[in-house]
Amino acid sequence: MTPADSPQQLDVDEVGFSEDKNYALNGKIMFLVLVIVFTLFMVLILMIPYLKKRARRSHESETSLGDSMAESNRIAYNIKKKSPM
Repeated sequence: MTPADSPQQLDVDEVGFSEDKNYALNGKIMFLVLVIVFTLFMVLILMIPYLKKRARRSHESETSLGDSMAESNRIAYNIKKKSPM
């Protein structure tokens, strides 16, 4: 038997097989985890501007509501002040 025919020597171009019986399943699980993480990342990137705009609109409406209430209180105060009672 020549050294090239020896079964213990692996050819450099040959792909070795894994002894792990769940190798394919582990790969599928890892792929699923990566897809879910990427999807959550993309949703987060898309939701941040929407939430900022919504918060800004909410803050502006509260501010304008407070301004309109202050104006109506001033008008009511001036009307009471002018009434002869």
